[in-house]
Amino acid sequence: MLRAHGAPYYLLPALQDQAEALYRVGCWTMAAAACAEALALAKELSQRDSVLRCRVLGALVAFARGETIAAPGVLEALLREADEPADQAMLHYELWRMGQGEQHAQSAVALYQELFERAPRAAYRIRVEELRAVVGDRPGLPV
Repeated sequence: MLRAHGAPYYLLPALQDQAEALYRVGCWTMAAAACAEALALAKELSQRDSVLRCRVLGALVAFARGETIAAPGVLEALLREADEPADQAMLHYELWRMGQGEQHAQSAVALYQELFERAPRAAYRIRVEELRAVVGDRPGLPV
């Protein structure tokens, strides 16, 4: 319906949500297709945050489909380009989840702790608690 009415700004979040839902239930081929469509639309609309979300989700889908070398490489490249602490934290977190090393968990927990101190969002607190369970309270990490 959104396609028929030419409402791309409303279609984009719907496609992203659809791709994420399909990924979460294991429908990776359909998730990849929805993600590719969302990415193309995000680029067309010059929506930087949506482009990043789609690229990350695309890497997660690729990893789930067995691309265990290429997918982390995509996230590493995105991390090198990331200038926002929230983006950096999310990318470190996803790299850690892909098994790319505890250093990513340590970086993510430090960044999420800083973000939580500036803006106490539940999502940041949840990530800090999850990551602290893994890395513990090590010297050099904010409390």
